[in-house]
Amino acid sequence: MNNNLLTNFRNTAKELHIPQKVFIQFLLEKELIYRDKKNRLLPYAKNNKGYFEVKEWCRNDNDTVGIQTFITPKGRHFLLLLIGGEKTRDK
Repeated sequence: MNNNLLTNFRNTAKELHIPQKVFIQFLLEKELIYRDKKNRLLPYAKNNKGYFEVKEWCRNDNDTVGIQTFITPKGRHFLLLLIGGEKTRDK
């Protein structure tokens, strides 16, 4: 997947015209994502179906590494339909 097509939770929430906290809570309630022991948001494997991608990152200045979950174009389309389609665009 082209990294330019992936979006994080914040930007996806903005695209869907939903506050970020409400969007994340919605995903948690629908059991599409969960919080791990380090409070990171990760997709459930059984419900992923290509909607999310987890990428590893590293910061060279202090050798910090981590992971981040991104939403794919397929995932954004699915979430738009799940949330209510055109209703979110009218706001």
